[in-house]
Amino acid sequence: MSAKTRLWVLITGVLCAFVLLYGVVAGLLPQLTAASGTRSLADNTALTVETQRAQLAILQQADADSEELLAELAELEIAIPVSTDWPVFLRELASIQGQSGALLSEFVVGESILPEPAAAQATPADPAATAEAAPADPAVAEGAAGAAVAATGLVEIPITVTVTGTADQVAQFFRLLQTGDRLVFAQSVDIDSTGETTNGTLLGSVFVVPE
Repeated sequence: MSAKTRLWVLITGVLCAFVLLYGVVAGLLPQLTAASGTRSLADNTALTVETQRAQLAILQQADADSEELLAELAELEIAIPVSTDWPVFLRELASIQGQSGALLSEFVVGESILPEPAAAQATPADPAATAEAAPADPAVAEGAAGAAVAATGLVEIPITVTVTGTADQVAQFFRLLQTGDRLVFAQSVDIDSTGETTNGTLLGSVFVVPE
């Protein structure tokens, strides 16, 4: 083979290799890029689905918790109402009387004990500093004073409950009273079983949310 022929064969081989490389670059690489983009999109979609699934689970749990919290709030509103609601409490006492067999002979309500003002709970400040910090506008000063003495806590109402019956009946009455719907705090329980009948007296308190 002459040198000229070998040169043309070499040139033809180079051209074929170039055409093959061009075909790979122009045809195969865009498809690989598209496939890579599709895979990335699929991964992002899967991540989005998992994220939304987790958020949905959180919302569902929050919804379930909200129902439980509402139920607890309803129980608290019965245990510590926003008003004295004596008719409901007296019906509860009548129900307890029927369940225990003890007879309610006396029910006395004492004077309400208001919660301490917030000002009384605060640490006394320096009078000079207080005078310097006092607002010049009387309306502002009056509003600040009203906010300072705002009550915190619950209103306590002392009660005295006296019942008669057997020792077991009196004990059962007081047990049901302290485990009933209305919150009753017993400070003392006195049971006298010296006679034929047993007399029991409970000194305690019920509570009301201040308005």
